[in-house]
Amino acid sequence: MAESFLVRAIVLLRGERAFPVLLAFSAMAFFLVGNQFLVYVSLITLGIFASLKYLYKESYDLAISAKLEPLKKFLPIKDEYLYALLAGSVVLYFLGMPYFVLISVLALLLKDFFASVLANGFRNEVFSYATTIGYVLVLWAVLSFLLFTRSPVNAIISCSMLPNMQRGDMILLAGTDAGALAAPTLTLTQEEFNRINLNHTILSQITGGSGVIAEVGTGRQTYFSYCNGRPTDPFCNISAFDNGIIESNGPLSMHIDKCYRKIKGATYLVPCVAKLEVSTGAGTSIFHPNYSNSVIVYNPNAGDAFMEGDVIHRVYLKIRVVGQGMDTKPTFYYLTKGDNNPLFDFQFYDPASGKRNSIASEKQVVGRVVFTIPYVGYLRLLLTPAQYNEGCDSNLHYNLPG
Repeated sequence: MAESFLVRAIVLLRGERAFPVLLAFSAMAFFLVGNQFLVYVSLITLGIFASLKYLYKESYDLAISAKLEPLKKFLPIKDEYLYALLAGSVVLYFLGMPYFVLISVLALLLKDFFASVLANGFRNEVFSYATTIGYVLVLWAVLSFLLFTRSPVNAIISCSMLPNMQRGDMILLAGTDAGALAAPTLTLTQEEFNRINLNHTILSQITGGSGVIAEVGTGRQTYFSYCNGRPTDPFCNISAFDNGIIESNGPLSMHIDKCYRKIKGATYLVPCVAKLEVSTGAGTSIFHPNYSNSVIVYNPNAGDAFMEGDVIHRVYLKIRVVGQGMDTKPTFYYLTKGDNNPLFDFQFYDPASGKRNSIASEKQVVGRVVFTIPYVGYLRLLLTPAQYNEGCDSNLHYNLPG
């Protein structure tokens, strides 16, 4: 009984309503307009349908072959050729040409689409499109309502969160406020926060005591961009000093020290932000990396170095900025960092464009990660350029790994 019901459902969805065609076209349309959640919903649903079709393939073929037989003269290209094209495009994807996958999928969908139109009529196909789009929109609205976020699903497309979160993980998000985020909180006045000037960075080399023995202003550049191509500079030879470098920006002092990067079994000495020191009128506070802090998804500001897509990184520190008046509502900002990155997000500097990242405000936050599903996010990687592979062969360690 259950198998009979599933077969009838699959035949109905594919033959009379072109369900998989609609889902795939919808996924590409949602990708073009930038709605990631609907892309994921369409592709996941398509995957479930394809799995059911495979499980009940024999019964399915018997039920559908009679209906599509007269259409073969209109569709001379064999499915085997198109699947071979798809397999070849997957190889090209791993060689850095991801959009050949989309071309191959589009060829398969076009053939199936025309077969369904000829079998069922154009009017039925339009009704199928409208119905399924309605289902997807309702599902999106329900999830958004239940999870208090406008975009409850996302995927990790880079390796910046290794080893704690993997590239290709799908993540479920919940809406959040500052109180729901697990991270230490620092209170700054508006004047103290305004002293964080991305145009004025100072590097200081310190002695064993804490006295400064050398200092240089780098403008918008941070330690990492300043030392790119300066291996002999006394600030940049990380193996030659024991007490580190301090990169200062307003009340924030990033202590840059020796860390380790393990690449394919070999361990290399690299610089990284080992701790954060914040000096305010209330005193000095020290903060260290903590992998139990919350991970958030936020949209970069226009003009930031991170301009393409959402950023999925861990909250290192919540900054509570209070105004001058007693009735002024505090504003929260989030100092974020990828677990596999050696520096904070706001320290990234793009020499080609001269851009840096601003510190993320609460208005930019899409949600906090509450659940991850391994591998499912690889559906999005088919739509993502290959440059996000950077750093996937290594992990950052604060202590010498064993």
